Amino acid sequence: LSTIKNNLQCKLFYEAIQYLTDFSLFWWKPNHVFKEKLA
Repeated sequence: LSTIKNNLQCKLFYEAIQYLTDFSLFWWKPNHVFKEKLA
């Protein structure tokens, strides 16, 4: 159970990192990210 919990926390942490990365890219380079999302 602890390993599942740790994996879930790692997954949430990774997703949070991805979200922040996407957000910072969107903030600094909106056109680039917008084209990537459409592609």
